[in-house]
Amino acid sequence: MDQEHSEVVQQLYNALYKFRKLRFAAFFNVDGLKPSEVRMLMVIYKSSKETGISVSKISQHLQVTSSTVTQLINDLEKKGLVIREIDPNDRRMVRIELTDQGKEMMQKAEKAREQFFNGLVEFVGEEECKELIQQLEKVIQYIDNME
Repeated sequence: MDQEHSEVVQQLYNALYKFRKLRFAAFFNVDGLKPSEVRMLMVIYKSSKETGISVSKISQHLQVTSSTVTQLINDLEKKGLVIREIDPNDRRMVRIELTDQGKEMMQKAEKAREQFFNGLVEFVGEEECKELIQQLEKVIQYIDNME
């Protein structure tokens, strides 16, 4: 390790480690759902305003296997948050839609997310948040270029 940067490297490592350990799901806790369930419901909520969304599209959005998506859908279906519907244009295709209860939960989650980020902007400051965004984008670019 370059001695000149060793202290900064250690501080950066510690900060990123702490950041990774944060439980963002706790900020968006919705009626005791698991973080993975909330993420899936969000994808369905954002992507399927009228016609639902396919399992494969959910899988692509979440970057998980279709079997993982199917298991989560089964759990959410048991909780009354999603339903499976046959696509009227292609009977081989099943579309996933939120129930009214699922839509209500996602509206709560959106409100909690908005409150969290508004609070963060107030705490950190708008200009510093803009700088943070730029710095995070640089970090993402660096990591993307490593792959």
